[in-house]
Amino acid sequence: MDKETIKEFLKPNWSVSFIFIMVFVIVLSGCVEEKTDISTGTTVREDPSQKCDEIQNQRTKDDCYMDIALSKKDPLICDKIQHQNTRGECYYKIAVAEKDPLICNKAQESHRVKTFIEYNRDLCYHGVAIAKGDPSICEKIQRQYDKYDCYKELAIAKDDHSICDKIQIQGMRDSCYYHFAITKNNSSLCDRIQGQKKKDSCYWKIATNKVDPSLCDKIQTDIKDTCYKYIAISINDSSICDDIQDKVIKDVCYELVAINKKDFSICKSIQHQSHREYCYAKLKGDVALCEKIHEQSWRDGCYSYIAESKEDFSLCEKILGHSWKEECYKRGGIAKQDLSICDKILDQDKKYFCYAVIKKDASLCEKIKSFGSRDVCYRDVGIAKQDPTICDKIKFEEWRNECYKGITNIKKQ
Repeated sequence: MDKETIKEFLKPNWSVSFIFIMVFVIVLSGCVEEKTDISTGTTVREDPSQKCDEIQNQRTKDDCYMDIALSKKDPLICDKIQHQNTRGECYYKIAVAEKDPLICNKAQESHRVKTFIEYNRDLCYHGVAIAKGDPSICEKIQRQYDKYDCYKELAIAKDDHSICDKIQIQGMRDSCYYHFAITKNNSSLCDRIQGQKKKDSCYWKIATNKVDPSLCDKIQTDIKDTCYKYIAISINDSSICDDIQDKVIKDVCYELVAINKKDFSICKSIQHQSHREYCYAKLKGDVALCEKIHEQSWRDGCYSYIAESKEDFSLCEKILGHSWKEECYKRGGIAKQDLSICDKILDQDKKYFCYAVIKKDASLCEKIKSFGSRDVCYRDVGIAKQDPTICDKIKFEEWRNECYKGITNIKKQ
């Protein structure tokens, strides 16, 4: 190689140098702000995070750095945060905001303990995958359960059940398909569920939603009978009761359809004698027929039903079973708004309940020992007073929601 060639080779490449300089300036500009000095007219570059440096309290200082890092979307400012969890949160939020999984590597470095390193990084990938709508980012997650949870959440976010296929844990995959089957009311998606109980629950839900007994046929577990019963009662078709295997459920099915249709002939299909007699008495509304029922429990139930339907609570006296009689008095006192009927109740919880609803006094509900009865008391008093703060006292979610719904329905009237 001659001297001229060597000289040419060693000559600085200013175009390449200029590019490197510009890249450095661009990176640096993310961390600084330009400010003009009025007295001199010169431009001064300032790091916006410098104002946090003078803060003495470390937690407050870290919060300051994070606020600026998030506002600037600059992970370099997160580096100044001392508390590991706060620093990891800073990287996480910027990664999600920028939809940039590379920033998650910084989140990984924010904790020295391996378990927390994996957790921070995986949590970050999860957030970015959802924000970006990209299942390939879920694949980066090391912890298996978290990876599949990412796929499930992303499938729901994108409304794409095919992503469920990526989940290798059966229970989680089944749960993913179940979500789509129910929300789309599509029984073919139930077919993809492997767990029998989950699959049957899926068929049951869609069968009852669509009022389609043919879907009950697909159920393998014991909920098949309740599926037929629900649909038979919904459309008042006693022929569907014929498919029920359990004798008790089948008889209940015939009874309820008979009552709904006011059709005595359907009572004949009930196999249990006392239940059949109860069906006739209930339809006829005849106390004399109650007296002919062979078994006491069915006879007591008949008296209670007719007492309530005819609002003749003197019939409660005919009831022999203690529990049936007490319940009859409780319902009678509330229906008639008559405290003297409540006074006939021996059970203290039921008496408090009866008084509470009539007086619309939630403080009496508090005296009830049984938490289930106490919740129902709050529900009924809350609805009666149209006071949602009473509903707030209910522990059981379903009854609490019934309380709120009852108040809303009254206000709509």
